[in-house]
Amino acid sequence: MLYEALFKHVLFPAYETVVRRRGTASYVAEYNQGQWLSPDRLAALQLQKLNATLTELTDTQAKYIGVPKSGPYKSDRYRY
Repeated sequence: MLYEALFKHVLFPAYETVVRRRGTASYVAEYNQGQWLSPDRLAALQLQKLNATLTELTDTQAKYIGVPKSGPYKSDRYRY
């Protein structure tokens, strides 16, 4: 357990940022934070990252996919 924590928090970030000059450590931190977000919050962040400008569905779109116009945009039968 001690080696795992040492590797995860010290050795791996140091190796990736100093030796290989990559931003992998920041991607891992962002990934770990993303695992604990609600599905709706995660979807909003993904849209933001992709520079999407979806604010709400039109009446036709909401009726077509069978969800409320203001969200959430996935039906209750969809499981994560």
